[in-house]
Amino acid sequence: ANVSVPTNELLFLGGTDTLRGFTEDSLGPVNAAGRTTGGRTRWILNEELRIRMFGAFNGVIFYDMGSLTNTFDQIVPSAIRKSIGVGIRYVTPVGPIRADYGFKIGRKAGESVGHFHFTFGYMF
Repeated sequence: ANVSVPTNELLFLGGTDTLRGFTEDSLGPVNAAGRTTGGRTRWILNEELRIRMFGAFNGVIFYDMGSLTNTFDQIVPSAIRKSIGVGIRYVTPVGPIRADYGFKIGRKAGESVGHFHFTFGYMF
């Protein structure tokens, strides 16, 4: 059955806490105007190697991949997006301040090389 899901309950992909290297909520199904609409089926893999540098600073190397579709059968290799990147963390008593730059793997025509992310808190 084709069940309608309210927009505020749809899943989104891309950005600081999902796939770094892509702008926030920029991946997945799009409407006629080319804007992302959200989807019902999402999977994400985030790997991060943290390296203590000095004092409260840590360096990271990361690899992210995932896809956002409306159904399981739409998860095909061309729907999977990937990024790799580097970052730095300044660890505070209430959580890290994060700065990451992700490079898109398998860029599509017209896409940027990557995206810078700056945020506060743990990735996972």
